[in-house]
Amino acid sequence: MARELSHIPGMIQSSNAMDRPLDENIILRRRRKLLLQIGSGIGIVVVAYLLLRSLISPSVQRSEIRTALVDSGLVEAAIAATGTVVPKFEEVISTPADTRVLQVVRKPGEQLRKGDQFLVLDVSETKLALERMKDQITLEANKSAQLKIDQERTLADLRNQLHIKELNVTYLKSKVSQQERLHDLGASSKDQLDQAKLEEDIAQSEYDALRQSITATEQSLRNQLDGLSTELETLKKEKADTDRQLDILSCRASRDGVLTMVNQDIGATVHKGDVVAKIADLHAYRVDAEASDIHSATFSVGMPAHIMTSVDTIEGIVSNINPTIENGIMKFSIALSDGPHPTLRSNLRVDVAVVTAEKGMALRLASGPFINGNGEQDVFVVHGDHADRVNARIGVAGFNYIEILSGLKRGDEVIISDMHDYLHLKEVTLK
Repeated sequence: MARELSHIPGMIQSSNAMDRPLDENIILRRRRKLLLQIGSGIGIVVVAYLLLRSLISPSVQRSEIRTALVDSGLVEAAIAATGTVVPKFEEVISTPADTRVLQVVRKPGEQLRKGDQFLVLDVSETKLALERMKDQITLEANKSAQLKIDQERTLADLRNQLHIKELNVTYLKSKVSQQERLHDLGASSKDQLDQAKLEEDIAQSEYDALRQSITATEQSLRNQLDGLSTELETLKKEKADTDRQLDILSCRASRDGVLTMVNQDIGATVHKGDVVAKIADLHAYRVDAEASDIHSATFSVGMPAHIMTSVDTIEGIVSNINPTIENGIMKFSIALSDGPHPTLRSNLRVDVAVVTAEKGMALRLASGPFINGNGEQDVFVVHGDHADRVNARIGVAGFNYIEILSGLKRGDEVIISDMHDYLHLKEVTLK
């Protein structure tokens, strides 16, 4: 074929041109273009891989989690409860009788000193009842005194009659003795002797009957006096109760405190038993708390307790446990430690941790939503930009700390936020 085309000059020249080597610059430009295409392809693949990984691999924002370091320290076994701050002393004043509100002297929130009047109630009916009782007491006292006088007079008459009967018996005994001597001498008949003895027997019977009558009269008069005395004592107790009612109706503070509630409806009728005011000592508080009855067996008076407010933690002890459980809830009271607590307010809701046991020094971790009781459970340990799932064994679970028995070591940074949605993963990316 070459020979056949060799006679054509133009074709020979073109073949010679193709056999010449390419310019170095052209080759470099081609290599750069190829490398650029390969690099761009690799970059696109890497970016696509990273984007795909970010879409497939779960991740958590660091700002959305809380972590804590494993350390050593005191671990307390505690039962969580909720409580309400209430005044240690609060006097509830209710009316002992029907009355009306006449005047409001003090407003709620005002400080009261002992003896200060805060409300004026209508006490006219109670005062009238008191006056009637005083009259009855005076009447019963006079009746008792008159009965005693009558007793003395009656008994004096009976004793005088008894004395006469005694003298008559003595005389007749002497007469019988005389008749017996005369009869022995034959100067008196047997009929005369029998007559004398009969008169003696009659006189003795009258004497005995009169003495028994005096005893019965004394007993009867004593019973009457006891009855009057009982009536008098009853009236005196009723008077004392009415005096107490008047003292309550005077609406005066029995001690220093703050008026937390008062009936301000002037002219309104207040029925017996209605609450008209409350006075509280706001310098001393207690906490009334509630917990599940599943812990009732472990509760006892004297257990230490921590009361957590938004500002600080206050110490106290369980002072009383309500023996009645209602709807699965047990109620108890906590006496706070001595000293003022300026952060406390009446009806403030607080968290309570009742300490049931202390573990002493142990490997521990701050409590958080991640904990689900004791025993084995999975937690996430932070390593740089990711967190690995680790199986840990939890011991005593306290309010502030939990005991770590195994699976974690001192210095491990653990996510203590709720990670329930990620427990199926071995690793979680942190952003």
